[in-house]
Amino acid sequence: MMTVPMEPMSFITRSGLTPGNTIFVRVWEYGNNLFGTFSVCGRTPPPPVGCPIPTSVSSNSVTDNSANITWSCSGCLGTFIVEYGPPGFVPGTGATAGFGGTIINPATSGVALTGLDDDSLYDVYVRQNCGVDGFSNNQSTPYILETLPAPPANDNCSTPTVVGASGLSGSSENGTNNTGGSLSSCTFTINDGVWYSFTGTGGDVTINQSSAWDAEIAVYSACPPVSCIAGADDDTTFETVTFLTTLGVTYYLNIGYFLGSTSTNGAFTLSITFAPLPITISKISPTIWAKTI
Repeated sequence: MMTVPMEPMSFITRSGLTPGNTIFVRVWEYGNNLFGTFSVCGRTPPPPVGCPIPTSVSSNSVTDNSANITWSCSGCLGTFIVEYGPPGFVPGTGATAGFGGTIINPATSGVALTGLDDDSLYDVYVRQNCGVDGFSNNQSTPYILETLPAPPANDNCSTPTVVGASGLSGSSENGTNNTGGSLSSCTFTINDGVWYSFTGTGGDVTINQSSAWDAEIAVYSACPPVSCIAGADDDTTFETVTFLTTLGVTYYLNIGYFLGSTSTNGAFTLSITFAPLPITISKISPTIWAKTI
């Protein structure tokens, strides 16, 4: 058996590759028609010296379609690239986005991601552009961003759910104004929850509301709401209020938590009952019957 001494390890360096593309490597014997085993390995070059990877990636001001991304980078002098995409996507390198990724370049800490899908997850990476020293690697694991569900359709008094005399179920979950949105109510304050509207009949209307989270009732005659004209907050799971309406006036009903600065919210049931209007008889005309004999 002939032993062939090991040759020095050969290597090739490729740059400018597109993330997600497949690279084919061919290996063959050179010159002596010999056969045997061999090993092939690939690796990503380490980041350039002096180009650290950003750390502590996080988010704030998250909504159903946007979020701000923040990070730290001690001693960093370069600019930054933020890349985000669906869970599990492979991020790019340098200034090139990976397949399915979106980049913001340049970016500063606190940069806003917009146009996101509601109730969705995103992988977020941040890398540094160090100029002549090249680019840093991405962080080893992505920051996972989760957007909020879409707000209810009646989240604002300008888009209320129009109701008549009826009973219904509703929810203030995911309302965009439910955190810190405070209105002046007939009792004290109310969290800006969800909105309903109805038209006055000129008679009494009774509003009943039941929930497990101590929701409050507040009624206004304008949108945006100016002053409360009727409301109830009895610190219980059941609230009721009755007041005299004006014929033809549109009333705006807000169901929200009794503390204006608190984001507690959830499901509730609501009923609106209009009292029968009195029948007024202004004049009775006699009827004369005649019979010919």
